[in-house]
Amino acid sequence: MAADKAEELVKMKLRTKLSYYVSPLWLKIIMVLIILLLVGGSNIHA
Repeated sequence: MAADKAEELVKMKLRTKLSYYVSPLWLKIIMVLIILLLVGGSNIHA
């Protein structure tokens, strides 16, 4: 029983660590996409 709970805690910690590392990555990718869209759009208009 205790081992199962310990494993669950470890998995939870791993998930939170992953979310901390992954979310900024996604934010960076989204920012780059937005910048590319803005730059691409301004180039098309010009």
